[in-house]
Amino acid sequence: MLVKIYFLGIGGWDSHRVLGHTSILIEFRPDLRFLVDAGEGTYFALKECTCFDVKNIEYIILTHRHGDHILGMATISQFVKFKGVRPTVICNEDVLNALKELFNAVGVPKHFDLFNFKVIDPPTELLIKDVKLRFIKAKHPLPSFSVRFDYGGKCVVISGDTAPNEELMNLARECDVLIHEVSTNDYRREEAHTIGHSSVSDALNIAKKTSVKYLVPLHFPEEPIIFSNADGVNIVFPYRCMCLKL
Repeated sequence: MLVKIYFLGIGGWDSHRVLGHTSILIEFRPDLRFLVDAGEGTYFALKECTCFDVKNIEYIILTHRHGDHILGMATISQFVKFKGVRPTVICNEDVLNALKELFNAVGVPKHFDLFNFKVIDPPTELLIKDVKLRFIKAKHPLPSFSVRFDYGGKCVVISGDTAPNEELMNLARECDVLIHEVSTNDYRREEAHTIGHSSVSDALNIAKKTSVKYLVPLHFPEEPIIFSNADGVNIVFPYRCMCLKL
């Protein structure tokens, strides 16, 4: 069974509009899909990029509460209600409280009750059907996490928003795919670290040291990202609606 990774949005909060906001759909089996983060426009990107709808998504993982990762949940909740489904949201308590406030702010407070919630406090592990999930704390101003998926001998790590850290290095070791944020070019590397983000060389460094098969950068800024000295790292540059198959 192929693992399929759909890139619904690959930008950050202040990226160029064509990139969309952060959202990734991972299909492990026809009956098991995870939506990781849901920035603005995620529902319509899901419809544009795939043949799926909210009824086809069993789990939604929200790495932290910044708007480019959760603001799409308001629209998703509308279609969850219309379709009569009840996905499970995996998040930390900070995100849980933010969702309550979000639904209240847009006038649909009862939509909070349309979801099941699994609140986690990383580091922790979950086993969902035959997919093993490992969560670690990310290095970000808000409570945030990175996640690793293991399934059928294949491994995918999503960094979420984070500055470089040793825990992520250990999490990603020898994975098939490392999806790592790249929020800036290297001339702003130190500044990025102070606000919990990573640069081009940070992503390359972790890919080299962990021997991942493929590095997929995302969460791009508005300016063009420049990769140099890749030094043997296999880089897959994503685009909106791309499907990466493992």
